[in-house]
Amino acid sequence: NKSQKNEAFYTFVKNASKRSHILQIDKSLRKESQENNKKYLFQQNEKNMAPNGTNKNESKSYIRILLAEDNDTNYLLLKIILKGYNLIRVNNGEKAVKKVKELLFDIILMDIRMPIMDGLAAIKAIREFNKDIPILAITADVDKQKEASNAGCNGFIAKPFKTSELLKSINYLLSGQNHQYCID
Repeated sequence: NKSQKNEAFYTFVKNASKRSHILQIDKSLRKESQENNKKYLFQQNEKNMAPNGTNKNESKSYIRILLAEDNDTNYLLLKIILKGYNLIRVNNGEKAVKKVKELLFDIILMDIRMPIMDGLAAIKAIREFNKDIPILAITADVDKQKEASNAGCNGFIAKPFKTSELLKSINYLLSGQNHQYCID
């Protein structure tokens, strides 16, 4: 019985080590791919944009988006709008910070009002260890625009928003452009 427990423990540790190694390789490959893709994939100008703000010529499935949104209805709406993107959802700011530490994302869409840790606190926490990832605040709380910018947000969109404006803002931020495009 003791040898079976030792064997089970050894197998668990071995598999955990493999998962950790695979995660590190995944992060490294995604970061390299992300840097290479950003150099040319989003340099398309307005003539290559579809009416909804998406690039007509590019696949979106390789773009990993973290959506921090606690409202299920808003999540379902954004899921439809962002169909084709690699979308990962969390429902509070604390989980958003944890997820950004675990995985490499191309952009974060952050609701400001969420339970446990609000979006502003989450943005500040993320900026402590990741200064580069674009963060777009999506909130009905339009009075928080300046606070979001001060926390380290790259863009701001007020709910309700037009689908085309959201997609244009995402594309713009992914291209590495100045955040002033999104913040009025």
